[in-house]
Formats: sequence, C-alpha cells, structure tokens
Amino acid sequence: MAKIKMDKNKALCLASIIIIVFAQALEKILGVTITPSQTSGLICAMFYTLLVAVVYFLISKTTSSLMGILAALLAMKMMPPNIVYLADYTTDGTMLYFIVQKFSVLLFAVLVYKFYAEQEKPRAIKPLPILMLFLAIPFSNQISNFACSYFLVKTGSMLIPYLTQYACYAAAVIVILVVSYKCGKESFRFTAYFEFIALGINTFRQLGKLAYLIVSGQHVSKSIYGWIILFVAFIVVYAVMLKKSNQQALVEE
Repeated sequence: MAKIKMDKNKALCLASIIIIVFAQALEKILGVTITPSQTSGLICAMFYTLLVAVVYFLISKTTSSLMGILAALLAMKMMPPNIVYLADYTTDGTMLYFIVQKFSVLLFAVLVYKFYAEQEKPRAIKPLPILMLFLAIPFSNQISNFACSYFLVKTGSMLIPYLTQYACYAAAVIVILVVSYKCGKESFRFTAYFEFIALGINTFRQLGKLAYLIVSGQHVSKSIYGWIILFVAFIVVYAVMLKKSNQQALVEE
C-alpha cells in the first residue's frame, strides 16, 4: 500500500488537525489555570468559535478524500471544546455556545458526506467504519454511565464501576477495529489514523491530569493509570493490525 504523500491539500487537513488537538489541550490547561468567570468563559467561547471557523475553512479547501473525512470527523466530534463552567455565569452565553456547538456538528457532518461522496467508485472508504466511529463510543458511554450508577448503588464500591467503564470502552474500540478491518485496507487505514489521533489525545489528557494532581499534591485515582494503559494498549493494537493489513495488501498485489 502506498504511503500518504504530503501535498498542499493534505497539509491543509494536517493543519486543521493540529488546531483541533491544540483546542483540546488548551481547554484542559485553561480549566486548571484560570479562575472561572463570565468574562473568561465568554472569551474562551469566542476564541473556540473562531477556531471552528478556521478549521472549517482549512478542511473545506482540500480535495483529499481520506484526509478530508479524517479531519472533518475529528472536528465533528471534538470542536468546539466544552466550557464546563460557562453555565454557572451566563445563561445567554451558554445558549449561544450550545447553538455554535450543534451547528458545528452539522457543518462538519456535511463535509464528511461531501468527501465521502467525492471518492472515485468503488469508494475506498466505506460508510460503515465512518458510522461506527461516530456512534460506537457515545453508545458505549451511555451503557457505561447507566451500568456504573447501578453497580455503585448495589456494591458501594468504585471498583466494579471503573472496570465497567474500561470494558465498555474497550468493547466499542474493538468493534470499530473489527468492522473497519473487514471493510478493506483503505477503510482500516482511515480508521487506524483516526484512532491514533483520538487515542493519543485521550492519553495526553490523562497524563496532563495525572501531572497536575501530582504537582498540586492531590489524591491520584488509580483509574487514571488504568485509562492510560488502556489507551496506549489500543494504540499498539491498531499499529500491529495496520502493519498486518499493509502486509496482506502487498501479498494480494
């Protein structure tokens, strides 16, 4: 399988992905370094809205289907970041930002469909892996949240709820892996690239949280270590499966 060669179109998508990662990191950093207030919340909301516009502009200018779908799907799931304290200080600001978030989902969903439809037939990236990337994790989170509440009430211990969270997340990622692998080499390559970025972001989130708790002298939950191990393990799994997929493609050719 040929490697992705960088050109102007792919560079635009790469720039948009860097901005998405930056926005996620900034939201976590500001969450622990600034004093929550109406002013800070509104400034963050306006800045993140501006980043959404920049990301949309960059992605819309590319003609690379794989990178376009990848960047648009990441943006749809991650942009703009949540501002958890905004609702505590301004009702109107919260409503406007909510509208921005939902409108952003629609904008990037349209881009995902646009790039998917523009693929030459037969389309290399199948619709099922895209659908699984969009639905699998939220679906597993819903099950996890309900099950965790149930087990916490029943047992009074956090151990089973934590294990339930790990199991639900792992099941969703495995389903995504199996479905995309069955859909062909290009679909799996697309899915693997998406998961590398998503799992990488999640890993650094947990590492940042861990570092902050240690530096500030606060209690560090063992669940943080569990999430880091789980995320890194799946990065390795996807890397191994991607290598296997590439080798099979070479044999078939």
